[in-house]
Parts: sequence; structure tokens; C-alpha cells
Amino acid sequence: MCEQPWDRTGKTVNTETIRQFRKRHLNRATEKVLDPPLPPIERECVDYPVDVPPECVDAYNGKVLEARKLKLRVEREQGGKATADDLQRLMSLLQTKQKYTVSPLLAENGVKRFKEEPRLIDEAARSPSGAMFALKRELLRLRGEGHLKVVVAACHVMIMKIARRWLETSSGADFGRIYSYDGEQTPKRRVDAIKGFLCEGERSLMFLSVGAGGVGLHLVPGCEAMVFWGSMPYSPAHVNQCLKRIHRMGQECPRTHKVTITHLVPYGSVDYAIGRVHSDKERLINLIQEGDDSGFDGEDADSKWRRCGRIVDECKELGETGNFPDMPLLDPDSKTPKAFSLLSSCPTRGVPAVAPPPPAASGAGPSALTAEARSASAAALLSL
Repeated sequence: MCEQPWDRTGKTVNTETIRQFRKRHLNRATEKVLDPPLPPIERECVDYPVDVPPECVDAYNGKVLEARKLKLRVEREQGGKATADDLQRLMSLLQTKQKYTVSPLLAENGVKRFKEEPRLIDEAARSPSGAMFALKRELLRLRGEGHLKVVVAACHVMIMKIARRWLETSSGADFGRIYSYDGEQTPKRRVDAIKGFLCEGERSLMFLSVGAGGVGLHLVPGCEAMVFWGSMPYSPAHVNQCLKRIHRMGQECPRTHKVTITHLVPYGSVDYAIGRVHSDKERLINLIQEGDDSGFDGEDADSKWRRCGRIVDECKELGETGNFPDMPLLDPDSKTPKAFSLLSSCPTRGVPAVAPPPPAASGAGPSALTAEARSASAAALLSL
């Protein structure tokens, strides 16, 4: 019998066990066998200012500190063994922080209350965040490149409902019909959403739940672009499965000749921290599925797959202006000068430094500026 593919500490892999497993049990065909081949995928990360209202900064940072204290208690008092209650609380803290960067009102009231009082969705849509303005800018950019149909993918359904309501009521952009595909819908409504979204010649936008639509869904031909926004899946496999909804047999990309995947990931956020851990998991996936051991090179790193810190360690606090620290221009972990990347092996575009907002004529402080004004100021510095 083969040995375990990793040791009990969960930090190293037994490469010989994986080799034997692949030899005896794994026989998978990849997209490389297709003729003609699939169009290329162009992936890009985008940093943006989250512009959390200053009055909510302390609440957000309080969640960051609580998560750190919980992690320290588990490590020091429990020998690193977290209970089910510990894990549940930690997941709740991470999800709350994700919601704060999209809608502080949702973070403070919770999904359950939003479902009980639908008026809160309208209220949240009337106070758009930096995340929603970043999504709108990206959708407009994709429209300018000729994309008639775009998918917006996220893990949390409620943040998609808020963003959809805001896009439907905001001025200055027409994205055509907007559809949703999530686990709260009936099978008939899901089928109707797919048919409407893919209607030939029509401009349309679909908000797709990664959990409900990440597998078994065919969104080609017609759609050539997908934007991951608002809440990053914890596994890179879920990301890859989801983007494959528009990169599969039948996809010819007659308009742009490529599949465009954009990840809106603010530096310092929970999504950024999850993305850092993705790099470890991706190397392990590549080793097991493809036999690619290039991610395990180095004299002392042959068998180590956990190189990044935990998600809690990578989350950063908000500053007084409601934004995370500036994104570095170079990778601080690289021995040679290398451009910083929000996600492993993914080019990054964004705002490395946000200019201070201009003083208001009335003498009001920076907090008096609207999220749209702050977002527009930061957008002027985008390095495209």
C-alpha cells in the first residue's frame, strides 16, 4: 500500500507516492487533445481602493484583531488544534470582512436580516462602495473591448444582489439585460437565465454564484469574458472550474479571439490573503494532476508545499481613509527585482499609490467626499 502523500504536519509531500498514484490510478485527458485547440486565456488581476466609510474602519479592524487573537489562542493554548466552534468563528470573521469591503450595511446586519427585509438591498445599493465602482469600471472596459456578454462570479449571493440592484439603477452605463444564476433559484429560473443571457446579438450581464454555477454549466458560444469579484473561493480549483464555463468546447471567440478573465482583488483584503494561499494549493494540484514538479524546485523546498502564511496572517488593517496599505511595486519575497503580483503568475494592474483627496470647498474633511468621488480620483491613477 502506498504511503500517505503528505506527512502528519501537512507541510510536505511524498513525491514518490504521488508518482505511483499517477501511474496506477490517474488517466485523464486534457484540453490539449482538442483539435482545433481552445482559444487562449488572458488572466489579469486588478487592485482598487475599497473606500470603506471612515466610520466603519474601527469595526473592520476590530474583526482583523479578533481573528488574530483567535489564531494565537488556538496555537498557544490548544497546540494548534482548532475546535469546530473556533473554525466556525474564524470563517464568520473572514466572511464579515469580505462583506465590509463591498457593503458595510450588509456586514453589520447580516445576510439573514437582508433576506427578511429586502428593503435593505435597496438601501445598500444607494450607498455604493469602492468595490462596486471598481466592478463598474471593469465592465465598461470590457464593453469597450467589444464584449457583449460578461459573467460576474462571486461566492456570496447577497453581495451580487446588491451590485445588481445598483447597476440596474445607476446612470452612465447600459449593460443590457442583467441575469442571476445562484442556488436560491428554481431549476426553471436557472435555465431561463442561461437562455436569456446567451440570446444571440443581445447585450447581457450574468451574476454567477461560484457554488451553484462552478460546474455543469455551458456558457458558450457567446460569452468571452468573466470577472471574479467580491469574494474569492478558498480553493483555486473552484476558480478554475468556474472560469471553464466560458473556456470549453464550442468556444471560438469570434469577437476578441481570446477568453478574458479578470480578478478584482484589493491588496490587503481577505481575497488577497486567500489568493496568497492559492499559490500553495496550485503547486500541489499541478503536481498531482499534471505531474508538474516545477513548483517544488530549490535545495530545501523539494517536498514543501506550504510556503505562504495563513489567511489570517496575510489580512491587513484599513487606514484612516478606509483603504488598505499601498500595493508594493516589486515582490518583496523575490531575490531578484520582480513585479508584484496579487495572484500567483497573474499580471497585476491597479493603484500602487492613492493620491490624497483634494480639500473640499466647504472646508469639510476627506470623510465628506462621496465614495464615487474618491473612487474617481483613484481611478485616474490606474496603470493600464
